[in-house]
Amino acid sequence: MDKLRQVLLLAIGWVITAFTGIVIPLVILVCCFIVDYATGILAANSREQKVSSYMSFAGLRKKGSMLLLVAVGLLIDVLLFYLTNAYGVGGAIPFDSVFGAIICVWVICNELLSILENLGDIGINVPFLKPLVSKIQKYINSKVPSELTDESKEENNG
Repeated sequence: MDKLRQVLLLAIGWVITAFTGIVIPLVILVCCFIVDYATGILAANSREQKVSSYMSFAGLRKKGSMLLLVAVGLLIDVLLFYLTNAYGVGGAIPFDSVFGAIICVWVICNELLSILENLGDIGINVPFLKPLVSKIQKYINSKVPSELTDESKEENNG
């Protein structure tokens, strides 16, 4: 049992060291998941929806999928780091986790919008926050090169 604990702590330490640039966004993301889940349950009563285990599980599955999306971004970052170092252009990307951080912040914006909608349904309106979060999300979307989005549209059509 002691060995398992040591290996687990070592693995956690390695992940934190490897992705120091994304630890804070990940913590914020998990906090947003918790707050969104709680406000969603509270808002269900105001929406005259019945809270069920199926709906709760569907929400948790969606949040788990969002975490997997962030993990895919981190895997892309690891691949880029490996490729830049393998071909002698190490340091070409000044950050450890570019894609992981961008995806994480984008998901945080989605969660914040959901929290604000839930709070609005409960009766707590914060009118200036929703446009602010939407602007942040649009800013993140504008940083994705149009070549990437055009290619993905062609792949879906072709």
